[in-house]
Amino acid sequence: MDGERALKFKIPYLDEAKPYKTMWFILLLGFSLLFLLPPFYRGLFFEYEQEVATLWAVILVWLVYTLELGEKKPKFLQLTLDYAVLALPIIYLISIINAANIGFAVDEFVQNVLYFLVFWLATRLGADQNARRVLLHAVYLAAIGVSLAGLMTATGVINIRDGYLSGRIYSSFQYPNALASYLAAAFLIGVYLWVSSNKALRYFYGIGNYIILTVLLGTKSNGGLMVFLAVMVLYFIFQPPGKRFAIFFHLFLNLALAFVVIKSFIYHVDVTGQTRNSWLWFLVGLIIAVMIEVIIQFLVLNKAVITTFTKYKRPLIYTFIGFVVLALIGGLILVLSNEVLRGKIYELLRFRNASERGYFYRDALKMFFKSPLIGWGGGGWGEAYRAFQSYFYISTQVHSYYLQLFVETGVLGVATIVTIIGSFFKYFIYLWRKTNDYWLSFEVVTLGAVIINIAGHAAIDFDLSLAALSLVLFLALGFIRTLYFTAISKPLPEKNKRKVQFNSIPYFTLISVIAIGLLIFVGMLTTASHYEYSAYSYYQAQDLQGLKNVMENAARYNPFNASYNEKLRDIYKSFGDLNNALLQAEKAVAKSKYDPYKKIELSYLYYQTGQIEKAASLTDKFISDAPFMSVVYDAAARMNMMCGLAAVRSGNLEAAKAYFTKVIKVRDWEEKQIAKYTPETKKLQVVAPILEVSPEVKLNVGIAYYFLKDYSLARENLLVAKEKTDLKAESLMWLTILETKTQNKDLAEEYKKQLAKATGGAELINKLDEFLKLPQV
Repeated sequence: MDGERALKFKIPYLDEAKPYKTMWFILLLGFSLLFLLPPFYRGLFFEYEQEVATLWAVILVWLVYTLELGEKKPKFLQLTLDYAVLALPIIYLISIINAANIGFAVDEFVQNVLYFLVFWLATRLGADQNARRVLLHAVYLAAIGVSLAGLMTATGVINIRDGYLSGRIYSSFQYPNALASYLAAAFLIGVYLWVSSNKALRYFYGIGNYIILTVLLGTKSNGGLMVFLAVMVLYFIFQPPGKRFAIFFHLFLNLALAFVVIKSFIYHVDVTGQTRNSWLWFLVGLIIAVMIEVIIQFLVLNKAVITTFTKYKRPLIYTFIGFVVLALIGGLILVLSNEVLRGKIYELLRFRNASERGYFYRDALKMFFKSPLIGWGGGGWGEAYRAFQSYFYISTQVHSYYLQLFVETGVLGVATIVTIIGSFFKYFIYLWRKTNDYWLSFEVVTLGAVIINIAGHAAIDFDLSLAALSLVLFLALGFIRTLYFTAISKPLPEKNKRKVQFNSIPYFTLISVIAIGLLIFVGMLTTASHYEYSAYSYYQAQDLQGLKNVMENAARYNPFNASYNEKLRDIYKSFGDLNNALLQAEKAVAKSKYDPYKKIELSYLYYQTGQIEKAASLTDKFISDAPFMSVVYDAAARMNMMCGLAAVRSGNLEAAKAYFTKVIKVRDWEEKQIAKYTPETKKLQVVAPILEVSPEVKLNVGIAYYFLKDYSLARENLLVAKEKTDLKAESLMWLTILETKTQNKDLAEEYKKQLAKATGGAELINKLDEFLKLPQV
């Protein structure tokens, strides 16, 4: 291209005189599986898939290190970046000490072990340029497969759960923004492969890039597309001269083509339902993509055209920039003068999402400053964010990798990520300035663009929670690191090699022990996950005994996961075994410290087993865990009222008074929380109604006021509760009791008649005498 020869490819290791070369090649293929398969397993978002990948990576690392010993290259860590990436799993391990959820923290530790192992393997297997191309092809081919899977899901050819929703392609990643970041990185790799290949192969990469761009636009990820376009500008600026002209046309023409194709593709999927027409548009686009490649090869890259462009380069560039500026100004005027268009653009750009994420980031900083040293442990945000949120939203991710890292690992995480970013830019700038080889320079710029694209978008989203995307990031980071190390290294004298080899035995032993330990530990977690998956079949078959057995095994192999104890709690309850149910509920709360639902269930179990004081004491905690959730106030008011009734029945009137007083305090706490809303947060809260004192709370407040002999306030609250259908019978019962106690016999009789007609009222009528006899406090 442009007079340059294509980069000549050789089969890595097999085409060179290298010891154990067949084994090195097999390991390279084994490593490539970590980039070919994970994108199709839900982006490697869930623990089981991550654990399996980690086991595979551990085996690969041990084998590669063993081979390196045979070649007298035994040093496991060499540069600052190596230690910084290794620090990630270490700080996640340390943060378990203060983990809000122990199970989540362990899962994040395993995930970051996987990232380090992939990074380390990339530094070893990526030392050879041809090997790097094999691994980059693995990423690229997987991206094409994911793209096609997304199109096929949209048209119903295959079924991927949540693979296509509301006119947006999610594919196997099941999250469009992460998919956009992944495809943008794959397209950058595709450009490098397209430029560096021979003329025949450029048609393949041209088609592949068209497919990837089409689905990238189909994700409709505003953040992903903005970051991608910004990175493409940097890509043009930093790449070595000679290919910009061709790349510009390749990107511009394919981007325009992809825009037209995906718009028509989705239109026929969502509006007309004629998916055959969707595929017709796609196939026509495919033919045009081939024609674009013909145009580029025989017209754009024609020497006469290149010479003309070079001669008039500056005027042409200025003309293009002027056209873009005029188009932007014209578009801005059109938007400002058209209210309907402004509304559509507002909806398209999803400004509400940006405002919402601003609150996520603000709340994340609250958490960071609450526990700044070692953070809240892996998954700490997802466990505890409800206690810090500014209004009620549901988001188990901060939507910013860096803020989430800071929340989970504190200042240790801040120091680590700063070191990683600083090392990357140091290595990249050095290579960009010092590399003379054209193709190597082009590769360095491509790898840098991939890293900046993924890491840049991760600042405004939770992409890196999908390990398949993170693996690409750490692969590229490992390549940059090993290229830098190769550039600055000097050959080691043979006598020093022998000396290091002799001293390497303790290191090999240490690495082997750690590898075996990880295999056992992660293997146990994987076994537990497998048992949990198998539980579903027992549940469907309604085999409670089999379900209990597999969940007990899951909890045995993974004693950190609170959800296993939570499921066992419900299973034991179904067997009527309240003691074991209580034990499992206590374990679940001990491991998951900020989940209000687990505390509510534990509170009810305490009550059912006669531990009234413990049941009531938990109510403050599940309110503080989620102060914007109405359910916690409903549960707290109900539990304190029930404890008050139990105390009255047992004759402990002093304790009963305290419980009933606390019911009213629950209402007061809720009203104080309601006052914290602002006009903006009221607009942003859409996942649930704005917090208000519910009829459920008022029912229990009314009962509490009755026992506290404040009949006026009791009547006021019970009358409100009576209007809700499922509370009507109980409210009428207490109104009957209240009016009987206050000698309003006619009104009491009227409420009693209404109670008899209400659903469930006949049973409650039989309890009237019992409750009337209870003493008040």
